[in-house]
Parts: sequence; C-alpha cells; structure tokens
Amino acid sequence: MVEVTHLRRLLDTQPSCLMRLGADGTVLAANDAALKLIGVTSGAQVLGRDFSVWVPLDQRDRWTAFTNGVVQGYPASVECEIVAPSGERQPTLFHGVPLTDHPDGVASMAIAARAVSASASSKRR
Repeated sequence: MVEVTHLRRLLDTQPSCLMRLGADGTVLAANDAALKLIGVTSGAQVLGRDFSVWVPLDQRDRWTAFTNGVVQGYPASVECEIVAPSGERQPTLFHGVPLTDHPDGVASMAIAARAVSASASSKRR
C-alpha cells in the first residue's frame, strides 16, 4: 500500500500531463499538470466528464479518431487545441496508449500531453 501511495504522489506532482480516459472518453484520472493544462483547479471539475468537451468542435472528429484508434490497440499521437473554461485555446500534443488488463477491468487509455506554442503548431500542419 505504501508503494501505491508513493506512486500516486509521483504521478500527481510530476510536471508532465498524464490522464487516464475511459474508452468512451470519460476522464478517470488526471494529475495536477493535466488540471493546469485544462485550466481547472480541482479534479472534481474533470473527473467523470467527457474529455472532448475541452476540444473545439472543429477538431472533435480528429480527437475521436485518435481515441478510437488508441482504444482499439493502436498507440497514436494527435495535435488538438484545448479550450480552457476562460475561453483560451492552447495547442496541445497528445500521445495515447491503450491500457489493457487494468486491475479495475475498465477499458481505458493512458494519455500524455504537452502544450505546444502556436508557432510550432502551425509549422506542423
């Protein structure tokens, strides 16, 4: 149990954005860096919600294709913006891997993300 608590603290406090999303896109877990990237202050603001609510409508098809592929077993990456509650849009690079045989039995994926500058984002498109 001590190892689990320690690992959770490491994941919560590390500077990289990490999330666990259910196969349907529901946020199951998010560390502090993920909350900051999304623009919220509490896990209660994201847990149990569909992550796509923070993806602009014009990018939802790309996001859905990304998550569907990951859930089907294909690690992938995608760049989409996140729209914070303030309305600010942040270009973000997401990497996803399927989580198979998770102890809780919930089909899910691990998502790592990082903000990218708008200028770097436009060069990749």
